[in-house]
Amino acid sequence: MLSHPADFPHVGSRAFVVGTAEPVTILRANADGSRMVRRDGTRLHPASRDASGNRTLPLSDLAPTEAEAFDTKPKPRRCAKGRAGR
Repeated sequence: MLSHPADFPHVGSRAFVVGTAEPVTILRANADGSRMVRRDGTRLHPASRDASGNRTLPLSDLAPTEAEAFDTKPKPRRCAKGRAGR
C-alpha cells in the first residue's frame, strides 16, 4: 500500500511539516481529522525523536510541498537611497 505514492493528504502521500519543512509520510487518517505520520528525514536532533519515529499531527500542520511549509510571503524591499554617497 505505501509503495505507491498517493495524492496529498491521503494515506501514503508525502508531506512537509509547516514551519520546519520536515519531510514526513502520512500513515493513517484519524477520525478527528489528524494524521499519523512517519518522519522521513535524518536531520532530526536525537532528543526530538520518539521510539518509533511516528507522531500525530493536525492536518493544518502539514503542507503538500516544501515551499508551502515555509512562510513564502515576500518581504518588502528596502530602498538604498542615500547610501551610495557615503
